Amino acid sequence: MSLSSRAIVSLDEAKRYLGGLGWNDVDAVFLEGDDNSVGWIDLASYWLEETIDNKVKPQEVEEMMDGSGDTIQELPYFPVIQIAGDDATAQLANLRYRTSWDGDWTNLLTNINAVFYDPHRKNLLTLINGSLFPAGSNNLKVKWIAGYAPSDIPGTIKLVVLEKIFTIWKESGKGASRLGKSSSSASAVGAGGSDSYVDMLARWDKMLKPFQKRGRSIISQVMR
Repeated sequence: MSLSSRAIVSLDEAKRYLGGLGWNDVDAVFLEGDDNSVGWIDLASYWLEETIDNKVKPQEVEEMMDGSGDTIQELPYFPVIQIAGDDATAQLANLRYRTSWDGDWTNLLTNINAVFYDPHRKNLLTLINGSLFPAGSNNLKVKWIAGYAPSDIPGTIKLVVLEKIFTIWKESGKGASRLGKSSSSASAVGAGGSDSYVDMLARWDKMLKPFQKRGRSIISQVMR
């Protein structure tokens, strides 16, 4: 069994992170199959993408949306890599508009080079030839590729995935204790001590906020 295409960290990255935390003792739990693939890496990766409701590994997305009436159009999933399609003709056919709710879809542009992807504003498409995204309701249809190249995945996202993997291990009963211990207190002989733990949900929510779709909060999802 191999890692899925949505796996955010590699087996080697997980091993390095867990190297000082008893990895060799949990090989039987983490490793599946002769190719040493790791099922929990996939699980933690799916959890993160579902939590932020956004894309990390490059994926093709198609959405209908309201046209902005401006040269700039915000897309719900980011970062935007490119309009989907293997060539200019296919890409032009994946950026379309209509003038009425039951009208035919028409290519918005005749030159795909008129679309600009700003590396600093990764959720935006910009038209640089004077064209506009037509204003309207559900009048724009875009198919694009969203996500990060493997070398560009933010370290914050990788860290949260690794911490989630560790949490899964700990909560499975295979590990010694929970992730997030902030302190321990000793007590008199014969009496039990106590541990304090960091709220990992609040920590992850803060760390992942820049990557969440439209301000999505993992805490508000859990509370509702």
